[in-house]
Amino acid sequence: MLTVMIFVFLIGYLCIALEHPLKVNKAGTALLTGTILWVLYTFAAPDLIPTASAEEFKEFLDAYPAIADLPFVEQCTRFVVEHQVLDSIGEIAETLIFFDWRDDYRGVD
Repeated sequence: MLTVMIFVFLIGYLCIALEHPLKVNKAGTALLTGTILWVLYTFAAPDLIPTASAEEFKEFLDAYPAIADLPFVEQCTRFVVEHQVLDSIGEIAETLIFFDWRDDYRGVD
């Protein structure tokens, strides 16, 4: 699954880089690529989380003991959806708000 994710990322990156010759929308390509990667990551979570996010996963289970009683695959899915995706959305929102603020005030002096 990791190989598929890398392949999807490279294809998406290539489409963004070749936006003008391909006549594709860079933002649309980025959103589609990101969505596909999150879906693939959610399916691959049981294989990837124990090595990539082991400590964070343990802290998540300690914070939510009811989730610790679920099957491992469900634990991983809940970790991705309720923790990692929400953190990423928060970071994206911060960036968008910053750029909006910058546009409103004509940049930072």
